[in-house]
Amino acid sequence: MDQSQKIRKYQGEDAKWPYEIPLTGWIDIIKRSFHEMKADNVQIVAAGVAFYFFLSIFPTIIAAISVYSLVLEPDQIREQISKLSLILPEQSFEMIKDFLEPIIEKSKKEFGWGLAISVLVSIWSANQGTSALLTSALNFLKKHKALESIVLLPTDTG
Repeated sequence: MDQSQKIRKYQGEDAKWPYEIPLTGWIDIIKRSFHEMKADNVQIVAAGVAFYFFLSIFPTIIAAISVYSLVLEPDQIREQISKLSLILPEQSFEMIKDFLEPIIEKSKKEFGWGLAISVLVSIWSANQGTSALLTSALNFLKKHKALESIVLLPTDTG
């Protein structure tokens, strides 16, 4: 079978440039993309990574403020936090400010346990998020055999 008799599975698959793909070809691409995203559980993985990110964001902020409070005075910290109002929406800034105000007011003696717990929760959450992302990526690569030659996958040795 020569090239002229080749049976085309998708519209525009012989296009060399995106503008050469007809509308029906783009529709095929979109359908395949949604099918592959569903098959690879992209939404579930994204939700898991986002969950662990948001789970770790406040303990990370607490840890940073705790370390920061050991070096600076509360008024200096408030002044620097107020600069966030320039880049954050008003409601977000107020929420963060209300969340951080009691932390800033604590004495330096109280920061020991808060700092330790915040760092541990942050590390655990970041670890879980990274683990979910890497597990998903490895499962994806195992499913798509063509990519195994590009990426070295761990193997069971025993």
